[in-house]
Amino acid sequence: MDATASEDQTAGRTPPRSRYASAAIAPAGPDGRRHLVLVGMMGSGKSSVGRKLARRLGRRFVDCDTEIERRTGRTVAEIFSVDGEDAFRRLESEVLATVLAAEEPSVVATGGGAVIRPPNRELMRRHGTVIWLRASPAELAHRMTARSSARRPLLAGSEGDPTALEARLAELSAAREVAYHQVAHDIINVDGQPVTEIVDRLVELAAGQEGGPSGCEEAP
Repeated sequence: MDATASEDQTAGRTPPRSRYASAAIAPAGPDGRRHLVLVGMMGSGKSSVGRKLARRLGRRFVDCDTEIERRTGRTVAEIFSVDGEDAFRRLESEVLATVLAAEEPSVVATGGGAVIRPPNRELMRRHGTVIWLRASPAELAHRMTARSSARRPLLAGSEGDPTALEARLAELSAAREVAYHQVAHDIINVDGQPVTEIVDRLVELAAGQEGGPSGCEEAP
């Protein structure tokens, strides 16, 4: 487990019970809009949801892992294998900072572990509205077994065994849960939820950014 995630355990809070659980959203920028930043575990649907959401909103979509691969000419798995996780996390932070510095609001899908570094969480909350797509380890394992896990180096050695895969995903989820809670303005539980329904909810949140009804209640 990342040391920063371990240190953050003391700042945890009780998970919301509803499917859609909202916290106070930080003020929008001068134009009334902000980046929409999707966080969550690998397999939670950040990329598939993000692409559809960006099309609905007419915004640019940025997948941070894809952007890292484009800039380096290497896959995420190759970077992990050759340079190690620390080197990848540094690249991830650099790309995230560049993406969030753009004035034009985008839909941004982050890597599952992007939240473990406190400076990344600070950047996300400062420049965007952060939505945690929360999925249970069982749901994640089901999705993973239905497609290749070759691009997911943190699952190496467990992807061929459903029981081991779910256990590894549960371990990663537990290590990151506090960080996800700290960074998220809003939480959507995605287990069993159609992509279209999730996108509809996110469109409501985007409308709330721009002064329209969002259906969100501020946390006390």
